[in-house]
Amino acid sequence: YKRNIHELSDKLNSQIRFITSSCESFDHGFDDEAQRIATSLRVIFSDTKRYKSLLTSLGIKDSTYIISSVDQYIPANMLPYSGLLQIVGEANAPSKYVPASYPYDSIPNKWLQIEDWWNEIILDDKKDIFTRKDLVLYVADQDGGAHVDVNLDESYANLAIRNSLGWVYH
Repeated sequence: YKRNIHELSDKLNSQIRFITSSCESFDHGFDDEAQRIATSLRVIFSDTKRYKSLLTSLGIKDSTYIISSVDQYIPANMLPYSGLLQIVGEANAPSKYVPASYPYDSIPNKWLQIEDWWNEIILDDKKDIFTRKDLVLYVADQDGGAHVDVNLDESYANLAIRNSLGWVYH
């Protein structure tokens, strides 16, 4: 049975609703929702030899643009780069990374084709560089989204567990 365009569109809308619901929960402090968000993003954007993304299946991946709110990446900068994150903390509590927030009228934005957005650099810990695709697939495929792998990729483990970005809030 081959799904028709309406059925695929319904599946895309379902994934968007999943992301919206998970984002609301994440914003209320349930950080583990990041795993579900990553899994839905994988379904929407990731193409592999075995599976096509929903956007590819709908035939719109190459003609769709998406907004990017990543700060400009400058490879020559000597400091680690976290284009979508900021660090927050409270007295006597460990600091943590959270999505960057901007005043509404100063959000950095640019329209990118899906592949450019998906492969855009969003983190550089000066040892490894990570794109959106990298992080989504690490979280979805190794860190609890759709699968928990006993062995994490070393660069992802350095980032997620060992704070390879090195930022600490005091």
